[in-house]
Amino acid sequence: MSKFGFKKRVKSLFNIGKWIGVKSIRENGQLIHSLVNILIRKSDKSVKHRSFEEAAQYFQLDDETIKQRQNHFKHMSWIYGIILVFGLCYECLLAWQQKWGALVMMTSFNFMIFAFFFRESFWYLQMRERQLGLTFKDWLTRM
Repeated sequence: MSKFGFKKRVKSLFNIGKWIGVKSIRENGQLIHSLVNILIRKSDKSVKHRSFEEAAQYFQLDDETIKQRQNHFKHMSWIYGIILVFGLCYECLLAWQQKWGALVMMTSFNFMIFAFFFRESFWYLQMRERQLGLTFKDWLTRM
């Protein structure tokens, strides 16, 4: 029998695994699994929770350096806040003009700018209060 026989031809025509793309689905599943493992924060029991003073001593920060960083975080949060306000105004303008594609892009940009604003203002809050381990709720009530 030749290498292009009837049995081989029929078998290649009815290869359901290739039709569905099992190999591609498996590779994408493994990729998604590895991304989820990156995003899930595993609690590390060996991490010692320090007070603000212990952390400052560990990183060799004196009061002057702490004040400088506190001012830096304050100024950067103001800058990101101003950019966020302008971005929200522009987003409202895009919605009013019904430019939906640009609106979607501006919304994602505003989420990113809010993340930067939150990070800087949260760090500023922790430096101002001289307390580590604050939560989002603390940030909302104390800002």
